[in-house]
Amino acid sequence: MVDYLNFILSNYGFIALFLLMFAEHLFPPIPSEIILPLAGYNLALGHGNTWTYLSLATLGSFLGTTAWYLVGLKLGEKRLKNWTSRHGRWTGLTTRDIERSSRLFKKHGGSALFFSRLIPTLRTYISVPAGLHLYPFWKYSIYTLLGTIFWNSILLTLGYTLKTNFQEVSDWLGPVSYFVVGSLLLLYAFRLLSPSKSY
Repeated sequence: MVDYLNFILSNYGFIALFLLMFAEHLFPPIPSEIILPLAGYNLALGHGNTWTYLSLATLGSFLGTTAWYLVGLKLGEKRLKNWTSRHGRWTGLTTRDIERSSRLFKKHGGSALFFSRLIPTLRTYISVPAGLHLYPFWKYSIYTLLGTIFWNSILLTLGYTLKTNFQEVSDWLGPVSYFVVGSLLLLYAFRLLSPSKSY
């Protein structure tokens, strides 16, 4: 998988990076913890521009998470929970996800938006209560972009600095990536096949 992703990023560059980072937030394909270090490695090889990669990775993430902000904003809590109880299995979103992220957002506000960008899954769903509670979009954008830029920078830098040891890292990351993605897919399948009452 690592070799396959590396092939995509090295051949399609910023377009692939943007699309992968956008897709990460719509359904659980491949997490940024795998995508961005590989992008950083390609930067170290001279493929692409650092600021272009960081900007497009951040834009892809921002647009993906903002889609969930708009869902919360347009549907409202009652309609969203009703929809989720019937169809949430297709997106992986549950009413429990909404309730947990809503409590977190109510307690911490903008700082929850920032720090949640560093945590898988939560980085996506924290956008929902921001929309539900009519959090101003300009504030949402600032905290989201700051958190996303911070996280993306760390992962890109990690991949860049591991250039000379990429083969060793690849040998280790390959099985790990299959485990991570496999676990996400199994979780998605479990949610898909679970009785609707669990949502």
